[in-house]
Amino acid sequence: MTVGKKSIRLNKVAFPLDVEEYLPHRIITLANQLSRHAAATYSQPSGLSFAEWRLMAVVGAAQPISVVAARRDLGVDKAMASRLCTALTMRKLIVSSPRPRDRRRTDLYLTKKGAALHDTVARIADKRSEKLLACITPAERRDFDRVLTRLRAEIGRQLGDNGRAEP
Repeated sequence: MTVGKKSIRLNKVAFPLDVEEYLPHRIITLANQLSRHAAATYSQPSGLSFAEWRLMAVVGAAQPISVVAARRDLGVDKAMASRLCTALTMRKLIVSSPRPRDRRRTDLYLTKKGAALHDTVARIADKRSEKLLACITPAERRDFDRVLTRLRAEIGRQLGDNGRAEP
């Protein structure tokens, strides 16, 4: 096969993967679609990125929450967590404070401004979720919740304590 001036040899694979049926691909594609939809839904009324909103939602649900716990709940690395915390702190939406008994640990809290914005976006998020889930029956929703819970537990089991999957 020739592309431009280069000749490219196509190499056949022995085990072609049907990505449209491959569960991780389908879940990641859905997650990406949900992220784009959420960003479009939340950014205009709040000025928040979807990642910033996720951090605010985690803090709002469990404040005070340690930076480590928030990072774990979001599934992000230290660098991303740091960038999110910095962005929200600069906007005066969250504050961080060392724990009195263990100064090595830092807890996150919503500010008054952050709590007000959280509540506004949370109402929008709740309506968005209900609208999205309206296409499935209550029984399908319960089944879906059970399947997601089991898959998350299984992934956690496979990753183990070191966070690495066994081959």
